[in-house]
Amino acid sequence: MESKQSLKSVLKRLRLSGILSTLPERVAYARKAKLEMQDFLELVLQDEIDRREQSNLRVRLQKARFTEEQTLEGFDWDAPITFDRDRVRQLFSLAFLEAHEDVIFMGPVGVGKTHLAAALGHAACRSGRDVLMIRADLLLRELLQSRADHTTSKTMRKFISPDLLILDDFGLRAAIDVHANNFERRTGVAVDLHLPPEDVRFGSFLETTIYRIVQELLTNVAKHAGATRVTIQTLVRNNVLALTVQDNGKGFDVKRSLLASARQTHHGLRNIRERVEFFGGVFRVESVPGGGTEVLIELPLEDKTAMATRKEKPL
Repeated sequence: MESKQSLKSVLKRLRLSGILSTLPERVAYARKAKLEMQDFLELVLQDEIDRREQSNLRVRLQKARFTEEQTLEGFDWDAPITFDRDRVRQLFSLAFLEAHEDVIFMGPVGVGKTHLAAALGHAACRSGRDVLMIRADLLLRELLQSRADHTTSKTMRKFISPDLLILDDFGLRAAIDVHANNFERRTGVAVDLHLPPEDVRFGSFLETTIYRIVQELLTNVAKHAGATRVTIQTLVRNNVLALTVQDNGKGFDVKRSLLASARQTHHGLRNIRERVEFFGGVFRVESVPGGGTEVLIELPLEDKTAMATRKEKPL
């Protein structure tokens, strides 16, 4: 049965034109089932409600910026990882949103943190909430850019207006990149980065250690080196992670400085050495007055599985 033009016009004026796509089938069903007019009307209107809810869900999912669709049903519960499964399932009641509480998924690379976070966001979208998922480094970059173009208030509203904001982790490359950008802006010292691709990941503890070392070394450059340029490079070879930080500053007497660091003076080399030795690594400083400084750190990777050369499957 084709709908009359007058009916189409009326439904369009009432913003109910979506009904037209299923109306012929519903009329045929109503005749066959001998539905009362009231039941038929309820059936047609329920179709419109379902259509609008699906349309709204598509919009919410699009605005959420999920890289791919990940749901609780798609999570690999048989994976050989240990976590409180009952507590995770309870999160999907979304009671934490009503209580205005935060949720943090913590653990090694590759155990599904991103998947669970995205699945939680997907569940929130299905419940009618607005969600935004973004990598932490991208959020910080947007906030930094907003300071430059005087749109901080607008940018902040963008991040605080959703019912649920999901921050995915930095990753070593992104974290160092953000810190280096801030360092350049604050000190005027140029930073050249030569880092592994974003999809090359290490254990979270090792990544945190490397990041802290880079922070400490850049602090030393800003305070003592008088440099105009710093080069940071990481390489993986023979199951060893090598970090090199080199500056073109005034240099120093290495032997004297290392002796001073043992007495806890200002260079911070003692802290760095302790971090490296904890991993059984190698710490070496090469510098001469007037010739710049190069710090070489080698950290052993316990085995090939200690380096995850992929991103977590959509944290």
